[in-house]
Amino acid sequence: MTNTNWTNQDGLFIRFGDKEGVPAKYGEYKTFGPTRLVEAKIDFSDFAAFGTRAILSNEGEIPKGAHIEKIEVEVETAFVGATATLSLGLIGLDRVTLTGLSDTALAAAITVATLTLGSITTIQVGASFVGTLVGAGGNLPVPALLTALVGTANFSAGSAKVRIFYTQN
Repeated sequence: MTNTNWTNQDGLFIRFGDKEGVPAKYGEYKTFGPTRLVEAKIDFSDFAAFGTRAILSNEGEIPKGAHIEKIEVEVETAFVGATATLSLGLIGLDRVTLTGLSDTALAAAITVATLTLGSITTIQVGASFVGTLVGAGGNLPVPALLTALVGTANFSAGSAKVRIFYTQN
């Protein structure tokens, strides 16, 4: 069986073979009030080779018009990888569109030294590693999927929960 993935004419991403029944690592919590919360579990094995974007979730999306308030990265297993950095971004549902989005929309170059066991890094306006769309960066122009971009070197270990807090406009 061929493991071919494609996007159909309705814009839905279709998976085949061993990737068809992969469990989701992404979910939205029910919240009361204007702030929404989505959480994604990430693992170093989800990342592509450094310098190459990886889409971390095929199921979950952050809706058009979302205003990103802050990001939290809670490390469950320490990240290992020489001088590796981790950027978190967004890409359109078509898996191509970056207009108004980027590979550093949520977090820019979080250092491996920061990604230690049990640490929680909060990324918001005025904090280190802040992404281009966090806080005053504006609202999402299109619905988007979470991406990761590793820089400088590859990770050889590490896992974390990424929480994205946003309000809907």
